[in-house]
Amino acid sequence: MNKLSNFSELARKEITNAILAGNLRLGQKINQKKLADMLNMSRTPLREALVSLEKEGLIVREERGYSICYLEKSEVDELYDTRKLLEGYGAYLCTLNITETGRKELRNHMLKVEMLKNTEENDYLKKAEMNGKIHEMIAEYSNNRYLLKYTREIRLKLSLLRVALFTIEDREEEDFIEHSEIVNAILLGDAKEARRKMEEHQDNVLDYVKKKIIPKFMF
Repeated sequence: MNKLSNFSELARKEITNAILAGNLRLGQKINQKKLADMLNMSRTPLREALVSLEKEGLIVREERGYSICYLEKSEVDELYDTRKLLEGYGAYLCTLNITETGRKELRNHMLKVEMLKNTEENDYLKKAEMNGKIHEMIAEYSNNRYLLKYTREIRLKLSLLRVALFTIEDREEEDFIEHSEIVNAILLGDAKEARRKMEEHQDNVLDYVKKKIIPKFMF
C-alpha cells in the first residue's frame, strides 16, 4: 500500500469515527477544507476516502460536494422489513444450494469473526465489515442473482447503522451468537431453521436499533 493509500484509509476511518462520535451528524454537509484541516492532511487522500465512503453508503454525493447519509425512521422500518424477507429466504436457498467449498469458506469466516471478537481491537469498521460479509456470503451462496442484488442495495442503505451496532459491546456478542446459529443451521442442512434464525436475527437487530441506535444517531 503506497503513502497516498495509507492516508486515504486513515481518512476513511477517521471520518467514520467522527460520524459515530456525533462530530459529523446525519445529513450534515461535508466541508472538505475543514475536514482536511481537522485530519491534518491534503485534499487528495481525503477525496479518495470520500469516494470510498460513498460506495459504502455512509455519505452521498450532492450537486456541490458530499453530505452524511440520512435515513428517516420510517425508512429504517421499511428497509429492515424488506431485508427480513429477502435474507430469510436467502438463508433458506443458501442451505439448499451451498457447495462443499462454500461450506468450508463460511465455516472459516466464522472462525475469523470469532477471533476478532475475542481480541481487544476496537476497530468498529472492521468488525462491521467482517460481520457484514456473513450476510454477503449467504446471499451469494443462495444462487439467486436478484436476491443478492437487492440484499446488497438494502445493506448499503443501512451501512451506517450496521457500523454503529459495533460501538455497543452487548450487541456485538448477541450478533455473534445469532450469526453462529444461522450458519450452524445452514451447515447442518436445516433450511427451515436457517430461515427462522435469520428472520429472528433481523427482528432482534431492528428492535435494538430502535432502542439504542436511532436515539443516538438520528436527530
